[in-house]
Amino acid sequence: LSALVIGAAPLAALSRRWSPGRDRAARPAPPWFHAALVVGGLAAAALSVPYLRGPGIDGEEHPFPVRAVGLLEASGVTGDMAVHFDWGEYAIWHLAPDIRVSWDGRRETVYGKEAYAANLNFLFGVRDWDRLLTEHGTDLALVSPLTPVYNLLKLNAPWTVVYEDSLAAIFAPEGSPQARRLRSTPPPDVSVDGEGLFFP
Repeated sequence: LSALVIGAAPLAALSRRWSPGRDRAARPAPPWFHAALVVGGLAAAALSVPYLRGPGIDGEEHPFPVRAVGLLEASGVTGDMAVHFDWGEYAIWHLAPDIRVSWDGRRETVYGKEAYAANLNFLFGVRDWDRLLTEHGTDLALVSPLTPVYNLLKLNAPWTVVYEDSLAAIFAPEGSPQARRLRSTPPPDVSVDGEGLFFP
């Protein structure tokens, strides 16, 4: 917009030259002047497009599993999913109501103390870490490969990796409808963290 104002200023000055004195309102600018104004405005707008930044999610510090969640969404799977804490709201935004997450940033305000403790144990792979899987009817798990639970799940039959990238892994029980569906669905053609997208 500022480029448009800067570009229009010389044309506005020329317009005053063509309409001196009292006749300014009576004598309109030549037709080509209006066309030049429109073309200049469009050119300024087109040149500013690469510098525009829309509202979006800054995923540099805490990246979101865009490709993994995109796969879950594209596959149409349903069920209850144990999820990495930082990704709960993101998963809800894209997957609800078909997939319910085990927790998200609302923590104690929505989830009871027992559920909160079970999720912490799951995430850090401590105590009865698998209680979230065995006692809560969990169908899927979306975890970071950098967390202890990732390695524990790899060793815990019947859970198996059905999708994995550098940022996230999706686990499901071997032979489950979710595992079959996810394996037969190609991942979306986006970067693992949605880099380059305004709102992944």
